[in-house]
Amino acid sequence: MDVKRAIKIAEDFLKEQFPKATNIDLEEIEITEDKEFWFITLSYLDEVKDEIQQNRKRFYKIFKIENETFIVYAMKIREFKNPL
Repeated sequence: MDVKRAIKIAEDFLKEQFPKATNIDLEEIEITEDKEFWFITLSYLDEVKDEIQQNRKRFYKIFKIENETFIVYAMKIREFKNPL
């Protein structure tokens, strides 16, 4: 599988799971050394309602996709550590 196909699979999976997601952006791409899995990180906007107003929040998901079968093995929250 080439990288474009891996990205498309991740985007399609994200849209299926989160139909209200908008402004989907590609953030990170990685293939394992043995070329068995792709790790694709996508970000997207979603509405989060609070008591005062509606705010839009950016979420980050990382997808683990097998290179041979195109199966999404995992979708996880991509967390960033604060260096402070």
